[in-house]
Amino acid sequence: MDKKSTAQNSPFSNFLFSKDNPKLARKAKKLGYRKVIAGVYTTDPDTPLESLILRSQNLWNIIAHRYPGAVISHRTAFEMRPTSDSQVFITFGDKRLPDLKLPGITVKVQLGAKALVDDLPFGELYRSSDARAFLENFQHSRERNALSKTLSTSDIEHRLDKLCRVHGEPRLNELRDQANEIAKQTGMGSEFERLNKTISAILGTHDISVLSNNSAISRGIKRPFDTDRLDRFDHLRSTLVSTDSKNRMPASASLTWSTPTAHRVKP
Repeated sequence: MDKKSTAQNSPFSNFLFSKDNPKLARKAKKLGYRKVIAGVYTTDPDTPLESLILRSQNLWNIIAHRYPGAVISHRTAFEMRPTSDSQVFITFGDKRLPDLKLPGITVKVQLGAKALVDDLPFGELYRSSDARAFLENFQHSRERNALSKTLSTSDIEHRLDKLCRVHGEPRLNELRDQANEIAKQTGMGSEFERLNKTISAILGTHDISVLSNNSAISRGIKRPFDTDRLDRFDHLRSTLVSTDSKNRMPASASLTWSTPTAHRVKP
């Protein structure tokens, strides 16, 4: 598979990898480099490691060093950042491996298929295609004391609704066809069934009782609305409310709209 990079190493990353310099481990202590994990060092002596890791492409470069060719998957394929409890999710073949503990970040390694033909190259990693990511997010999660590897059902429905709003109904049908093929390759048949019912409900060809997101339900009953535009209006309202009172009219004032008087032209 072609590995043309879609992510470039930052010239300011300050990270060095032993795979690029076999003698690095022996020199690191003498040169004052800090060890991040085995085989990864930083030349920055002061910045907290957690901050360095989150800078630019550093996190993804470290993951690629430990798990070359891994797939950024599940909710991380959509969010492309750590969760609020500092986790990212990758898929790396069918051999169970321990999670990778980094300063401030945990990389959760999932079992699953390696990169597929539609997955997107991302440096030395891949990101799940939309179709694969939606299937992954319909998997059942067993996480108890941490955020799930999957997005909420409402969030998934919202993303499907937005995809339909931006690209039209044919895009959802195309996504469904792609997901069907991926499900056959990866054994995600039950996940495809859930995705299929959700897409059908959003398109109005299945019972909308399977939906929980308001925008998806509205589209399913043929009354769609633009959630992003509503969010912008809400942000505008909040901004106006928070404006310095000197620049706002008194609360007792009201806006009065006047209707222009029509002037009839004499013949």
